[in-house]
Amino acid sequence: MKRQMRKMAMATLIFALVVLGGCTSKTDEIYQNSIQKGLDAVAEENYSKAEGFFETALDAKKGDETAKAYLHQVQLILKAEDLEKKSNWEDEIPLLEQSIKVKKGSKVIASKSKEKIEELNAKVEKQKTFSAMLANAKKLNESGDYQTSNQKVQTLLNEDLTEFLEMKDEATKLKESNDAAIKEAEIAQAKKEAEAKARAAAAEQAKKEAQAKAAAETKAKANDPYTWASGVKEKFENAMLENGYADSIDTIVYKKLQVANNEGFYEVYANWDGEFRYIVVVNVKTGWYHG
Repeated sequence: MKRQMRKMAMATLIFALVVLGGCTSKTDEIYQNSIQKGLDAVAEENYSKAEGFFETALDAKKGDETAKAYLHQVQLILKAEDLEKKSNWEDEIPLLEQSIKVKKGSKVIASKSKEKIEELNAKVEKQKTFSAMLANAKKLNESGDYQTSNQKVQTLLNEDLTEFLEMKDEATKLKESNDAAIKEAEIAQAKKEAEAKARAAAAEQAKKEAQAKAAAETKAKANDPYTWASGVKEKFENAMLENGYADSIDTIVYKKLQVANNEGFYEVYANWDGEFRYIVVVNVKTGWYHG
């Protein structure tokens, strides 16, 4: 609407100047000034302003090929700028290429389009690179490798993402997801370690109690008057065999007799010359025997 009103105002002005001036030279002056000011606006990269001047030039000189070409060039650039606002950079490039190829177009405008294409190609390459980085980080997140995913995300977030705000927002959310998963895993691991530590402590306590019980039993057994002193029984039984008091160790039988000074005495019976009979009395602590 504003562009149409501006065009009408320019046309009215031209008409007034032509009527009042009554000469073609005034129209030529308006045409030349409009073309120059349009190119100046292009140099400033104010293409909307340039469009207005080229429209004025075309109104001053109806059907002028140069004004039409220049106007077409900037209008293509303006369409491209509309796409840029939506980050449609790849769709923007063909419009700028058309602007360069316009017949009888301005080299100055074409040069601006070329510069813009170079900028857009760089943006597109960045977009592809950053998209690949984000996709890689997502795959790592999905596989459960949250730490490595976070490293990739952080590398991406360290880049200048001013022109990739949607991607930045997505990467930020992915990092938050990774952080939450890592925290949850740490809590689970801490719980697992605490449980393992508790089990180990319980096992150690049970071992100590078993050892204490075994020691107490050993001590109680050692204090039993009828418990043989170490090595005494074996030595006594060998003596029985050597002296011929028993045919075999397997036939020897012990019967409690008495206790004196906490030392137990057994009556000993065994097979002797094929007959089971009483043999001796033995002291289980000292090995002394008599019979």
